[in-house]
Amino acid sequence: MNSKHVKIGVIVAAMGTAALLFMFRSNAVEPVPDTPETAVQYKCRVCQNVFDLTPTKIQAEVEKAGQDAPLFCQGCNAKEAYRVSTCDKCGEQFFGPEVPGSTGACPKCFPATVAPRVVIQQEEVKEETSAEVTEEQGPPKPRVVPNF
Repeated sequence: MNSKHVKIGVIVAAMGTAALLFMFRSNAVEPVPDTPETAVQYKCRVCQNVFDLTPTKIQAEVEKAGQDAPLFCQGCNAKEAYRVSTCDKCGEQFFGPEVPGSTGACPKCFPATVAPRVVIQQEEVKEETSAEVTEEQGPPKPRVVPNF
């Protein structure tokens, strides 16, 4: 081999190494700082306790709960803590639409969007004789209960 082929081989190897290093470094994800400024607020649906979780604490709580939401409350330890949003207009905290029974809108600023829950109550069963039943009775009627 002559020196020209050796030089070309060294240059190709150097360029390949540089390309590999660039690819590995560009795919590296910078860690999220674990500071109070990066904390997220959670609220318990049972005791209404509001608490902050940093990214590291969120990861630990997700592992403890076995899922992203709900997490365990820092106050009462009920598995009913969800991330909360704060209304830009009034400062009220409210749950997002991913929380069961929540519309994801501020209940103070947008009360019309807060849909009432429908609860079906079973009516008392009366002993009926064939003479008392004059028309077919349908299923029990739903009772509207406001969300709180």
